[in-house]
Amino acid sequence: MDPSISLFVRKHFYAGEVEDASRDFNKQLVDKSKLAPYGFFDITDVDELNIKGKGFVECAVIIFLLQRLCKGLTNEIGKLSVGILCLSSSRVDMMKNRLGTEYGVHDRINLEVNTVDNSNEDWYDIVILSSVSDDNSEIPKGNRMNTALTKARHCLWIIGEANNLIESGGTWKLLVNDAIERHIFGRLTRNKLSNVMKKLESNDRKRVAVITPASSGNIAQKAGQEWTWNGRPNNTKNILGSLRDQKNAPDTCTLQTTLTTTESLKKFQYSCMDPPQDFTWELCFNDLKSKYKKVVDEEIAAEEIGEKRGKYRQETAFEIAKTQGIIGRDKSETEERERLFKLESYERVDATLTAEEAEALVEAGNIMACNFCLSRNYFDLRPGEVYVYDRLCPYMHARSSMPVSHAVTVIGHGGQETRLQGPVRHVHFQNSEGKRSGDDGFGRVARDSVRGLYRLTVPPASAPAPPPPTAGSAPSLLEHELTTPN
Repeated sequence: MDPSISLFVRKHFYAGEVEDASRDFNKQLVDKSKLAPYGFFDITDVDELNIKGKGFVECAVIIFLLQRLCKGLTNEIGKLSVGILCLSSSRVDMMKNRLGTEYGVHDRINLEVNTVDNSNEDWYDIVILSSVSDDNSEIPKGNRMNTALTKARHCLWIIGEANNLIESGGTWKLLVNDAIERHIFGRLTRNKLSNVMKKLESNDRKRVAVITPASSGNIAQKAGQEWTWNGRPNNTKNILGSLRDQKNAPDTCTLQTTLTTTESLKKFQYSCMDPPQDFTWELCFNDLKSKYKKVVDEEIAAEEIGEKRGKYRQETAFEIAKTQGIIGRDKSETEERERLFKLESYERVDATLTAEEAEALVEAGNIMACNFCLSRNYFDLRPGEVYVYDRLCPYMHARSSMPVSHAVTVIGHGGQETRLQGPVRHVHFQNSEGKRSGDDGFGRVARDSVRGLYRLTVPPASAPAPPPPTAGSAPSLLEHELTTPN
C-alpha cells in the first residue's frame, strides 16, 4: 500500500501496522497520469448535482479519472487492475450502464465495478471509491470502511460530497478533514468535467430516445393478462377509494395513498356484507396531515432535506392510521357526521411474498400500497404504457437533490411485452396526483421498479351504521363516532 494511503488507515484502524508498497512504481504512475496516489474529490460544487442528479455527476467524475489514468499508462507500467467500488448494487448497475464497453475491454486496465462488500479481489492496483449515496445509512462505517480503504496497492481516489460526510461525523469526518489538512482535497466543478458531461448527456439522449415511446408499436399489449379493480365492482359495489390529488399539497403522495388504500379496504369490507353495503365515508386529509406534523415535528416536505423521507414518511403515515386513526366524514348524509377509522396492521411484503402471492391477495380484495422512484420518462408515458424506472435519468427533488419517490395504491396486475426488454410484469395502480398522469388517474408500473410493497389490513367491519339521531336523542358512539361541533 502506498504510504500516502496507509497514513490514514494506520492511524485509525491498524495501530501503525500496514505494509507499504514501493514508491518507484507509484512515481511512474503519478508522473504519467498527473494524479496523486491518494486524494478526495469533492463533487458538492458541481452545478449538475441539483439538475442531473448524483448518479450523473458520480459517473462523470469516474470517467474523468479513468481518462486521466489510461492516458498516462505505458507498456513500461503494464496492465493494471482497477476497482470501482460503490455503496449499493443499484449504483453498480447504473455505473455499468453508463460506462458501457469503453473501459470493459481495455488494453491498459482490467476493470471491475462492484459494491464494497461484493468485490472479487482482495487487492487492486487502483481503487476509485465512491461514497456518493442517496441515503446516509448506506455509507460504510467500522470494518466496512476499513475494507473499502485498504483494497488499493498504489492509488486510492475517493469521490463524495464532503459536507454530507462531515455532517455524518465519525471516521468519515476525520477522513475529509485529514485530506484537507494534507492538501490532497480537490473541489471539482462543471468546468473540470464539461467534456465528460457533454458526452454523457449525448449518450443519455440516445438512450432515452430508445427506451421511451418515440416509435409506434414499441409496446404490445398481451391479451388476457390484465386484472384490475378499476371498473370492476364487487357484489355490485365499487370498492376503490377517492381519486386524490396532491396538486395543492405537494409531497403528500404517501398521505394521499394511505387514505385511498384504507378507504378501498373499507369499501371492499362493506361490499361483502349481506346484503352488500356502500361505504360512504371519506377520510380527512387535513386530519392525517396535522397528526403527521405533530409526530414528525415538521411540516410535510420540510423534512425532505433530512432522512425523514420516502420509506419513513410512508410508514409514519401508516403508524398514525393504526395507532391514532383518521377522521372520516359521511358524505351520504345531509347532516355531516364524523367517525374515526383505524388500520389494524401494515407490513412491507415485497421481500416476503412472491409476485403470484401478491397478485392473488389483490384479487381477493387486499388492496395494497407501493412506492417507486421517478425518472423523466414517467412524464412522457402513452396511455396504457408500463412505467419502467430509468436509473440513468432520475427525476430529482429540488430540496434534497435525491430521486423523487412516489406512492400509489395497488389495484391490479398484468403483463406486457416490450421489444427491447421482453415480457414485463407490472402492477396496476390508482394514482395520488389526480388525473394528471396515466389514464385518468390510473397507471401501470413494472414490478421490478417497485421499491416497497405494503399490505394493509383494517379491523372487522361493524354492522351498518344506524340512521342519524333524531332531534333530542343521544348521538351514537358506534366505531368511535364523533359529532361535528356546532
